Amino acid sequence: MGSSGSAYTVSGGAPARIDFTQPPPELSLTCVANAANYVAGIVVPGEIVTLFGTGLDGGRAFFDYFFDEIEAQVLFSGPNQINLVVPDQVAATTGLSIRVEVAGNSTNAIAAQVVNAENGIFTVSGRGSGQAVVINDDGTLNSPTNPARAARW
Repeated sequence: MGSSGSAYTVSGGAPARIDFTQPPPELSLTCVANAANYVAGIVVPGEIVTLFGTGLDGGRAFFDYFFDEIEAQVLFSGPNQINLVVPDQVAATTGLSIRVEVAGNSTNAIAAQVVNAENGIFTVSGRGSGQAVVINDDGTLNSPTNPARAARW
């Protein structure tokens, strides 16, 4: 660490400066939404959802209901969002709270309703509308110019 309170690291061949004199970003959770269509406040067991907030990079998400706490499988973690899979165990309730832990610190908890099903189709635009992301059996993206092959029996 340098005399200025900074440390330097090399990532991918490029040096990066880490300033330890600045406070860490505020830890805050603002919303849970379906990752495909961004419908907020509703979760389904096994669904991919996005948590939005601040200071979330490297966070672990927890679903709290009754007196149990279940850690979710995180697929992506960034400074302002975490994508994760809702644990199947939440099917036992109709409502729960969600919080995130980062480096031992916890965000505020937000409430979500648990339902049996919710529509959400991932789309090419990433906005929840337009062409669906559908993968053909050969691994290519399905489209009007690249349709799936007819089934061969």
